[in-house]
Amino acid sequence: MQKVRVGLVYWLLLSTASFLGADTIYFKKGGNRSKVKVSNENYQFVEYITADGKNSKYKSEIIDWVEYSDSPQSFLEGRSALLKGNYEEAAKAFREAIATDIDSQWLDIYGSFFLAETYRKWADANPSRSKNYQNAIEHYNISLRKNPEHRLFYEQMFSLAYCLWQNSEYDEALSYLQRLENKSQENKVEKWVLKAILGQGNIAKSKKDFNQALDLYKKAGYYAKRQSLPEHETFLAIGDCYTKKGNFSQAIEHYESLKKEAAQDNWELQVGIENGLAASYLAQGEIVKAKSIATKTLVEYYQGTKEKAHTLFLLGQCYEKLEAQDKEARKKSLFYYSMLEKGYPGNTWTMEAVKRIREISYQE
Repeated sequence: MQKVRVGLVYWLLLSTASFLGADTIYFKKGGNRSKVKVSNENYQFVEYITADGKNSKYKSEIIDWVEYSDSPQSFLEGRSALLKGNYEEAAKAFREAIATDIDSQWLDIYGSFFLAETYRKWADANPSRSKNYQNAIEHYNISLRKNPEHRLFYEQMFSLAYCLWQNSEYDEALSYLQRLENKSQENKVEKWVLKAILGQGNIAKSKKDFNQALDLYKKAGYYAKRQSLPEHETFLAIGDCYTKKGNFSQAIEHYESLKKEAAQDNWELQVGIENGLAASYLAQGEIVKAKSIATKTLVEYYQGTKEKAHTLFLLGQCYEKLEAQDKEARKKSLFYYSMLEKGYPGNTWTMEAVKRIREISYQE
């Protein structure tokens, strides 16, 4: 009996010790599950073992990230620097983490993934660092090769395609998006199916194949409706395509129709519609009307914060085109571009604004 008690105590001490440095699972909606040992991460589930030896799992779609107990300090420092937007510091830390002698597949995958994320966001935030898209592509590929069935697969594929798109490598970007669409369909991950279709539409638009882009955006819209997914991005993409194609009356008709149908409390869509109208009038040369719409949108729709980045860019564009009539126009355009740069780091419109700031400064 004494031996049994000793054995039981020893087992309990051993079990407790093994979980002193246990892993922590963080959820996208906040909160975490600590004191577990993560045994596997794949498309569908994050599997783990509890302190009392029970096997359990969470759906991968609800997981933000996993902090492993053997995370090197440099990896944690890299995560912290990345969240703060200190990209140079983050890249250095992740490179150090990857170079450590820890024999761990998770570090091979996460280290390369977060290094790629760092390079991508660095390039987004600073157009002069656009070569970092190529660095990001390299490390996304490394992470993918380590485990092509990892939970991060969808983000890796989409971000890879995005970086290739930014590098104007359209055909290769398209191949990744088509693969992402097929795999997402197969695994019934509707969000990524929609993003993959929209991404293909963006590539077609960049290639000025507007008819193909419209077909893809409409396909995305039908899919979103069937799956009860948010549709506002597809609506706005269709209107923008009409504008880029030069079908201004069709673009305006599209946006005006959306205004009547859209829920009044869908602020992002409402702001997006007004931005679309302003962009269409601006493209037609009706600068004063475009500026009036954009100004009203900025002041009145204070709740549609994400789409406001486009509003600020449109105001900068309007004032650039009003230099002949307004001697303060250049200063005003720089004001709005600077607001955008400070308020929306890494945003697509911010990237364009930074380019304009540099070009205007060069002209002076």
